[in-house]
Amino acid sequence: MKRRITALVLVLMAVCLVFAGCSKPVKADISGYENEKITIEGLGDETINVTAGELKELDCIRKSVTTQSKGGEIAVEAAGPTLETLLEQHGVSMDDVSEVTFVASDGYTKQFDSTFFTTHKDVYLSLADGDDPLQEDEQPLRIVIPGATSDNWVKGVVEMRFR
Repeated sequence: MKRRITALVLVLMAVCLVFAGCSKPVKADISGYENEKITIEGLGDETINVTAGELKELDCIRKSVTTQSKGGEIAVEAAGPTLETLLEQHGVSMDDVSEVTFVASDGYTKQFDSTFFTTHKDVYLSLADGDDPLQEDEQPLRIVIPGATSDNWVKGVVEMRFR
């Protein structure tokens, strides 16, 4: 009986180790841009700077998402935290936000009001495309929104503003 219990405990430990080893959704090598700063305004009295590497340490997801663009279908495997997770880290809820603006490194800006998030609850702050790092024009962060058209996805995000 003692051997069976010991064997069962060992098997359970092995299963736990296997699942623990697979718990990090962001497996891609982001070392080329992990120290790039992303400026965040409006979550407190002061501007916050975070890096892609710091975002990688938050509770992350991995989700396959497709959308339509003028050039056809775009498919990505978003890997990173959700917008909601980022907000929670700073004691803010989506209910506290009336507007979100994402600014890309090339100056492209996309602004959303709170009503957009009633129909698009999931917003992924993607640090990688599956096991691959983001392409250079997408670094350090890509906004991926399931159910939204590609013009609502933003590549190369370097700033987020919350109101």
